[in-house]
Amino acid sequence: MSIKTADIVDITQRMPTREEIQNAADAVVAIECTMNSNGQLPIGDVYLSTALTDLIRGLLGIVSRGETVTYMPQGRLLTTQQAADLLNVSRSHVLKL
Repeated sequence: MSIKTADIVDITQRMPTREEIQNAADAVVAIECTMNSNGQLPIGDVYLSTALTDLIRGLLGIVSRGETVTYMPQGRLLTTQQAADLLNVSRSHVLKL
């Protein structure tokens, strides 16, 4: 499976809007009210696992605090410039690591 640039979701270039912050906070509450006692989240006929539910809650929790978020698949290879951009450091600093 190849990883494309679209696999990286990045809202670090801007802060979440007030509407996004409120939507995220409301979604966290809705998830917590809807998930079952095992931590699974029912969506239609599907039950998201506890791990997936926690991942979504964590992501929404970050946005609900007005923070920026970047996530990508674990096996994603980055150029030194992409790594520097994600870490908010210079490319030369990444090369020294």
